[in-house]
Amino acid sequence: MTAMSAQPTHSISFRVGYSVGTFVSACRRSLKDGATRELPSTGIPSACLPMLSTRNDWDELSKTPTLARRGVDLNRWYEENTKEAKLDKPKRKRSSVRKAAPASTLFVGPLPKFGPLDELIA
Repeated sequence: MTAMSAQPTHSISFRVGYSVGTFVSACRRSLKDGATRELPSTGIPSACLPMLSTRNDWDELSKTPTLARRGVDLNRWYEENTKEAKLDKPKRKRSSVRKAAPASTLFVGPLPKFGPLDELIA
């Protein structure tokens, strides 16, 4: 027998599919790279600059809750939206460990008599 070649042989359908896939991916890549796109700038838009420069009450805003600034009574809101935690019921105490029942109550009738185990060991 001859040694197998280092490169496996592929079927014609595999080679055609591989070629078509390579061609399609190259076309998609060229269309993607060829298109000129305008990237969004990372700076602040000029429309927002006047708003930022006129806002000087940041310290005051950070001290007052937003709900209070919107006219919500915080005491009433607290009463309506909070409730007292329920206390868990105390766990049941386990009953004390019962003593094992005597052997006479487990068997009905006379208790079996046990003899020597010499016969089983030999």
